[in-house]
Amino acid sequence: HDALPIYPTAGLGLEFDAIAAAAVGGTSFERGNGWLPGTALGVLAVGVLRNGLNLLALPSSIQVASVGALVILALFFDGLRSRS
Repeated sequence: HDALPIYPTAGLGLEFDAIAAAAVGGTSFERGNGWLPGTALGVLAVGVLRNGLNLLALPSSIQVASVGALVILALFFDGLRSRS
């Protein structure tokens, strides 16, 4: 029975996508409130965006900027929601 190989760098660079998925899913970073199904939908949204941009063969810098714009948009709507 062979041991499974360990890849310590397998998740390197995915931190931004994790934060983006939480923000898009509706987690409020100001209050710390979150919702698991919303975060799952955020993971789906970020994954679909990344996959679509990858299929369009766009450079990774454009992909990161697009995910960043999605995060800014999600935080903007979170700010509007918290005011009302």
